[in-house]
Amino acid sequence: MRAPDPSSVRVPGPWSHREVSANGIRQHVVECGDGPLVVLLHGFPEFWWTWRHQLVALAEGGFRAVAVDLRGYGDTDKPPRGYDLWTLAGDAAGLIGALGDTRAHVVGHDWGGLIAWTMTALQPRRVRSLTVLGAPHPLAVRSQFVRDLRGQGRATASYALAFQVPRWPERALRVDDEGAPADLAAAGDTRTYLDLLTPEALADIATFADGIGPYKDLVIARNADGTLGSTTSLVADAHAAGLLVHPYTFRNENQFLPVGLRTAGGPTDYGDAFAEYAAFYATGIDGVFADNPDTAVAARALHRAA
Repeated sequence: MRAPDPSSVRVPGPWSHREVSANGIRQHVVECGDGPLVVLLHGFPEFWWTWRHQLVALAEGGFRAVAVDLRGYGDTDKPPRGYDLWTLAGDAAGLIGALGDTRAHVVGHDWGGLIAWTMTALQPRRVRSLTVLGAPHPLAVRSQFVRDLRGQGRATASYALAFQVPRWPERALRVDDEGAPADLAAAGDTRTYLDLLTPEALADIATFADGIGPYKDLVIARNADGTLGSTTSLVADAHAAGLLVHPYTFRNENQFLPVGLRTAGGPTDYGDAFAEYAAFYATGIDGVFADNPDTAVAARALHRAA
């Protein structure tokens, strides 16, 4: 299959979509309202849709709210390089000027928060105010990384650095009889992931959570030959307990797809990801964790229209 059309992320609503050229790339932005400019930078691995509620609320509050797809995400250009903080901060700063303003209130979440911190340090004249969610100041992270190796150091190594090791996140999250959540293990709870999937355990989870994010093979099992197998009872059991189900992680490349949905190309070529999404949406899942959110959104729309 071909790569999904990036424009599939242009979800209609009380906002407008357009393209802006800044810092040498084409950036897709979503605008709502009039007034002082507020630029919203999403996290990893998201796109502008993260801010859909804030766009409307800020517009009602008298602001011009603009959510952008960062470089490499959604309908913004995806060049092979330029994903360092210096360049990404330049993207955001250039965007403010391209929107016809000299300064903006900048809001960043997660990875977008680190970009916002960096832009404020490098180009402070572009920033009217800074709001960061879920992203400590880079100097604080660096300091704590050195001072607290068992705390911040371990957290940084296991999260930010581990994501850069090919296939390691998938191996670390692999579910088997012996795997157990780190927080439960630290508290002395001996239950494994599979122990938490019984109807009784799901009912217990529902007392403190709204949903679960299971590995997708726990929703539709894989056969020995790698093809999609039979649907498990997990979705039905979770829904019976009042829990939403968002399995992970969906990717478009052949190497991540079930046998039978791969194309004749190489492991990094796109296969028939839409067929995999269709099979999973048919089980009644409530959403997905995906590395290609544009494909996930388009596949969900097709499922709802069927």
